[in-house]
Amino acid sequence: MLEIRKLGLEDTASYAKLYRNAYPGFGGTQEQAVATMNRMFSFPERAFYGVYRDDVMVGGMCLLEFEMNLRGQGMVPVGGVALVAVDLLYKKEKIAKEIMSFSLHHFRDKGIGFVTLFPFRMSFYKQMGFGSGVEHRRYSMEAASIPNFGSKANLEILSADNLEEVIASYNRYALTRNGLTPLAKHHLEGFFKADTARVIGFRKYGELKGYMLMRFIKDHMLVNQLYIPHIVYETGEALQEMLTFLHTQGDQFHKVNIATQDESIHYMLSTTSTNMHDVFDSIFLETSVTGCGLMVRVIDVPKLFSDLQHHNFNGETLKLKLTLEDSFLPQNTASAVIDFREGRPHVLTDADGTADVELTLEVSNFSSLLAGTTTFDRLHRLGVAKLSDDAHVETLTRLFRTSERMMCMFAF
Repeated sequence: MLEIRKLGLEDTASYAKLYRNAYPGFGGTQEQAVATMNRMFSFPERAFYGVYRDDVMVGGMCLLEFEMNLRGQGMVPVGGVALVAVDLLYKKEKIAKEIMSFSLHHFRDKGIGFVTLFPFRMSFYKQMGFGSGVEHRRYSMEAASIPNFGSKANLEILSADNLEEVIASYNRYALTRNGLTPLAKHHLEGFFKADTARVIGFRKYGELKGYMLMRFIKDHMLVNQLYIPHIVYETGEALQEMLTFLHTQGDQFHKVNIATQDESIHYMLSTTSTNMHDVFDSIFLETSVTGCGLMVRVIDVPKLFSDLQHHNFNGETLKLKLTLEDSFLPQNTASAVIDFREGRPHVLTDADGTADVELTLEVSNFSSLLAGTTTFDRLHRLGVAKLSDDAHVETLTRLFRTSERMMCMFAF
């Protein structure tokens, strides 16, 4: 019989041991792992839980509550599942399934309609109803391949004294991009302490309007690489000056690696390959390495659309009956009628009349659709969207379309 308990600071050593056994690649000593967990346990948005069998911790997870700029139109409450761990001795005993079932019910009970996580294996979470969310790309190139816009006069190296300014710049940026979440100081303060890291800021008229995180990767004393995990720019000028800075770094860094979910960055680069021989299917040049990051899941349709009531679904007017196929969370399968009036959604009761069209979708596909990582016409073309009247395909495509794909700039 499994029991799930909320953990406290007195449990960090046990959780660190569990996590090191669940993920041997975590590395480091037990003492280092305990120090990491002590820090994580102190974050206010995180709550840790342990799964016990006969008073032995056999699994655990971290549950987060935060806000997300869902669909790029304003912050809504979101749940996150992180650090899912099962001890080596108890693998394949459905403990992870219990962890996920507990987590989804926990967030539903809290009145949260949307949940996110970073997968250790996509297929595992796909079976539990999570859809693909963020695509993460890594571009590797010579510094000379990055454009030179002629000026980097407004750049400076930032220190921990600038942390509040950096957070403020990011949080303004987050209000403009689909999927981003507000950050607090503890999310970035560690970066300022690392010997192999720097933060470059763009300041105009006394205000920080963008920044770039950098890490140094040492090949040997005179040959190094730059890794850029994070670029925030509130203006085009800020981005151009930071790219100009990278262009000038060729003497010390033979390769610049930019990790981003910002699709527009691609159009600023003259080439995104350091090796023109990286060709596949005869004539296609490799430009980047792409991976799946954040996965997303709708867990409560009425609650989610209540949170989205002030969002504009592209001005469309339509009464939609929505039914999700959700074998992992049967409570999420009840049909809901959503009345979109000039783009604003209103969840109706059964007594409010019939719908213009009925849509049935598997929950993972609907979750990706709502987040803006796919479009309705693509799902319909693939045959995974069941529609009572195909005459509404174009309307639903316009209704659910977002101006850009989802982003997530920090793992949790």
